[in-house]
Order: sequence, then C-alpha cells, then structure tokens
Amino acid sequence: MPPLLRLYPIFLACSALVGLSLCLWCDATELASRQQHNDRSLKYLLNSVPPTLAALLLLYYACTFARPSSVYVHRMILHSCLHQSVASLMLASLVFSACQASLSLCCTLPALCPVDPTAHQLHRIVACPASVAHIPHYNLCMRMIHSSATVTTLLALSTIAAAQSVNDLKARERHATLLTFARQEPVHEASAAVEL
Repeated sequence: MPPLLRLYPIFLACSALVGLSLCLWCDATELASRQQHNDRSLKYLLNSVPPTLAALLLLYYACTFARPSSVYVHRMILHSCLHQSVASLMLASLVFSACQASLSLCCTLPALCPVDPTAHQLHRIVACPASVAHIPHYNLCMRMIHSSATVTTLLALSTIAAAQSVNDLKARERHATLLTFARQEPVHEASAAVEL
C-alpha cells in the first residue's frame, strides 16, 4: 500500500474528530448565549446532527479502510442511500452555516456586504439576527469556525470515492516475478572416466 493511502485513515479520523468537535463547540457556545436571553429551543440542537452523522461515517471508513474485505463493503456504502443522505445533510448544513456566517458578516461589517444594505433596504428582507445581537460582532467568529469545520468534514466525505478506487486498483495489482534465461549454458566439467 502506498504511503499516502496508509495515512488516509488518519486524515479521515482527524477530519471527523476536528470537524465534529469544532461544530459541537460552536453550537454549544451559541446555545449557551441564547439561553442567557431565554431563547430555549431545541431547533438549535439540530445543527449538530449532520456533523455527528458525518463524523460517525468517516470514523467507520477510517477504521475499516485497510481491511482487504472493505473494498466491496465501501463500494456498496458509497452508493447507498446512507452515504448519499449524510452527504446531502452536510451540504444543507454547509449552505445554512455559510448563510449565517455571511449574514453576521454583513451585519458586522456592512462595507464587506456585496449589497448596500441602506440603499436597497436589505433590513426589510433579511434583518440582522436579534438573537445574537448582544454577542460581539453578531457571533461572526463562531459562525466562520462552524463553516470551516463543515467544509473540512465535507471535503473528507468527498475524497472517499477517489481513495477507495485507488485502493481497489492497488488491491488488483499483481506483482509477477519474471524468470530470466541465460543465453550460455553452464559448462560442466567432464568426468575422469570416459568410455569409448
């Protein structure tokens, strides 16, 4: 197995653990800040469901990647509805996280907003979130960290198919030993007794 494929399970495990821990930390921080202002709803806990499912799937791939029998099982899981639904949930989580981060960015620094909020009356369409208005910079740092962690986890999920096909090709590779033939036959010494 090539050295990069040997390190691939470590990459998957690190991506899963780092992505999940950062997402859970950001969600817990935002939930704690919302609870201080009596905004207690379980819908904020739903943000942690896609990273948790993706981390569990990535840890499964990382633990079983080097097994010889995993070639067929991983191929089946890659095309199953389980992998597709987790990837779809992570894409939805990425869109949601990126929208939240861009909204916090537009509220914190209106100069970086692509649309002039005062000229187009953007506050009538999308208002700055009042639930995080008491947090400095509209919780921009946490939302950017959450978006980065979601991108990391999604990147690790998207590399599984390519790594599995490379692993499959390496498993099919056979190393042949070629026999070489000498052009000159070895010279044997004649025995001392020669009969005529």
